[in-house]
Amino acid sequence: MCSLAKDSILNFENDSDFDFDKLPKKITILFVSSKFVATMKSKPDQVEKVFILEEDKSRVDNQERFATGKDLIFLLADAIYRCYNKEAKAYSESGDMSSANRKKEEVNRIHSELKKTHQRFFRRDSTINTSTSTLTRVIWLKSKLEDDVEMKRLINLFDEIISSFSVFANLSDLREYLHEHETFAHIFLIIDTDYDDLVVADFHKRSNIKIVLDYRNTDRISFNQECLDIINQASTIFLATRHTSTISDNTSDLGINHRGGYSGFVRTYEENGYTYIVIPDYSGNRFYQSLGNIETDRVAGVVFPCFTSGDMLHVTGIAENIYDDEAECIMPRITLLTRIKLTGYVWIKEGLNLKLIGPEQYSPYNPPIRYLAIELEKMGKPSTVSTRNAKLIEIKKLTKLISRFTFELDEKVSFKPGGYVILDFAHLIPQTYQHMNNNNPQSLNDDYIRTWTISSSPPFNLNTNTFDATNQISCTIKHLPKGTISSLLHSQSNDEKSPLSCKFLGVGGEFTCFDNTNQPPQKLLFIAAGIGITPLLAMFEALSRTKQKTDIVVLFSGRGDEIDLLKDFISSPLVSNISMFDSTGVNTSKSLQVFNRRIQYDDLLNVADLMNRQVYLCGPTQFMIDITSWLNQTGLKSEQIKTESFFF
Repeated sequence: MCSLAKDSILNFENDSDFDFDKLPKKITILFVSSKFVATMKSKPDQVEKVFILEEDKSRVDNQERFATGKDLIFLLADAIYRCYNKEAKAYSESGDMSSANRKKEEVNRIHSELKKTHQRFFRRDSTINTSTSTLTRVIWLKSKLEDDVEMKRLINLFDEIISSFSVFANLSDLREYLHEHETFAHIFLIIDTDYDDLVVADFHKRSNIKIVLDYRNTDRISFNQECLDIINQASTIFLATRHTSTISDNTSDLGINHRGGYSGFVRTYEENGYTYIVIPDYSGNRFYQSLGNIETDRVAGVVFPCFTSGDMLHVTGIAENIYDDEAECIMPRITLLTRIKLTGYVWIKEGLNLKLIGPEQYSPYNPPIRYLAIELEKMGKPSTVSTRNAKLIEIKKLTKLISRFTFELDEKVSFKPGGYVILDFAHLIPQTYQHMNNNNPQSLNDDYIRTWTISSSPPFNLNTNTFDATNQISCTIKHLPKGTISSLLHSQSNDEKSPLSCKFLGVGGEFTCFDNTNQPPQKLLFIAAGIGITPLLAMFEALSRTKQKTDIVVLFSGRGDEIDLLKDFISSPLVSNISMFDSTGVNTSKSLQVFNRRIQYDDLLNVADLMNRQVYLCGPTQFMIDITSWLNQTGLKSEQIKTESFFF
């Protein structure tokens, strides 16, 4: 197997010392028992990932827990495939296509050969009494928690896969064995490349455990800000419910289930002196144990853990399930939720003996955070269901993947340049139940409602110095291969006999360069990445229509033909400078500066008269975080930096 992946697997030779500290700085994958994991007080620096051999097959998920050793070669193949593809992508983005192609060739060869090895490794040939697998032995370092019964189960786990199973009770005996015996058949896998950052929960002894607040069996209580912070940071909660039997059959019991989402997926509000917790229901296994218990016995408890501080917030209350229109009145776009009226809570500081030592990774199945109707109203965002329609009347292709779609509305609407529109396509998409969809995880909890920037400007009346209402809006939308709605739109054409029609939910937005008197700043800096330029297109069109004397500098990060999105900027007298940053290195232009790299801090410092400009920033989340940080470092005031988020 080493010959299949020369620089990706490292063997321990006969004279190797079984000591992680002496290993080179490579990435190690451990295959161990769940009990062994429980004894690990800390994770060696070289160990990147721990995969668990699980005797309880009901817990096997083919990702981190394995019922048999047969999965391990598949794991190795997939791990190398993922790692090498990541390296190939990095080489490609840096312009080193030779190295990228070499890595792609290697990964395809290794992946194919390892799959063949798996087939040979476990194939039973009727003409041969033994198989290749009889050459393989397992060496197991026994943890203090593992008894003889468990070890027997582990040995049975590898039955007919290996020739022998050697167990050692301590590290010194294991080291001595490795020194004295041939170990060519014992394969220790070390992947020689970088993985993405992984979440690791470390066992952490807390030294200052104490109950900070204790409000039990009290109706009219509120959360303080510290408790709200614990709720808002939680991406994992545990919901406890109760089933009380109405007959004497001893079937009454308590139950607990996990709920998860992005941090902040659980919302809270106060009404008439009471505090409420709202938990939206997402697509799951459709067993509904907790919801069923709540229907018959309305007591519930919730634990909100904080893996960073170790704080635990225990909450009790009276729960109810709310459905359909009533649910949407509380939390728009959600048709099933659980609402808990608070009756008590206990905040325990440092009560959790686990500590997060790596960045948090979210499930790809998580839907966006859904806000309460009262929260949306405070944000000035639509919160009610609409029966108005929007009909697609024109499509204009701008790049290979980006087109401009113009919709005609049932009635005229008013909005500021840079605002957004919310459209509902749910009735156009056939919806069937799926528990899992690894090819497109986001589709499971997709409500098919989209919020897009309006990339067109409303008409401007020079006589009244106002933007008029209009019944036509345009959205510039990029086709995403796995995007259900973008794929639907990009499959349309201008000669459709029955133009596509969707529901229009509303417009809004405060991300605009125009004040209440429709006057813009004299000096502007537009910074955008990719399709994030769309609100700036609307502002630019409006500035051109109002004939205002403004000075605009544009910094745009894009790839390939996304340079075509800048066409109108290039010829405009309003724009004093345009710089495009393309890390793919494929763009050149005589009409504007093109840098074959990403935007850097110095590029902001080089903007003429930067300190007197109002900045409008839009793009991917990390892009905006980085740019905002750099802008703050330049000395710009926070009120000079405007951004927009469409996660609502």
